[in-house]
Amino acid sequence: MEVAVVDNRTPTENLTALMFVEDSLGATSKVQMIYENETGRWIGVFTPDASAPLGDSSAYARFYDEEGGENESERFHFTVLNNPPSIISFKIEAEVMQGEILTASVKAFEYEGLANASICLRSNEYWLNFTKSLTGANCIFEIDTSSFHEGKWNAFVIVQHADGAKSSSSYITRVILPEVPVLMFSLTALGLTSLTALIVLFFFLKTQ
Repeated sequence: MEVAVVDNRTPTENLTALMFVEDSLGATSKVQMIYENETGRWIGVFTPDASAPLGDSSAYARFYDEEGGENESERFHFTVLNNPPSIISFKIEAEVMQGEILTASVKAFEYEGLANASICLRSNEYWLNFTKSLTGANCIFEIDTSSFHEGKWNAFVIVQHADGAKSSSSYITRVILPEVPVLMFSLTALGLTSLTALIVLFFFLKTQ
């Protein structure tokens, strides 16, 4: 709150200024205001605690002069919202072979306590979601890609705190590479007769 005050008997900077804030449950907090010489205004700053009730709140300023007089400003209203959690980092492998484990990590922060994190993967109209509880600030995902088709996938993370507020990251494009085929070799196609002939020929040439 920023207020300009004029008093006929007391210099403005010598006034006593207090800001009163009433939350949605009727509880009142008192804040000492600070005078700024540059602007000639009184400044009051109020920061709701993480546990503060949500909803409509109001604030006003009250001034006291050196002779015991007092006056107060008009009351104005503001809304305390449920602040979303902060996503500090989201890392996921750039590419992985189909059928391998895709590793991703999420780091988040919230005053009120985190609930869970969800990694969402999308390829065209095909969606996959993976959710884990956040017991701390960090969370590691190990995702089996056996059911993924090859190609580009868009990935993003959603973090939710205990009160239900959510934050989401921007999209990251990742690639699922096709599974490498395994080549099998066998001597059975030669047949027993052909294999015997090759052995005889080898010993014949070796004795020459």
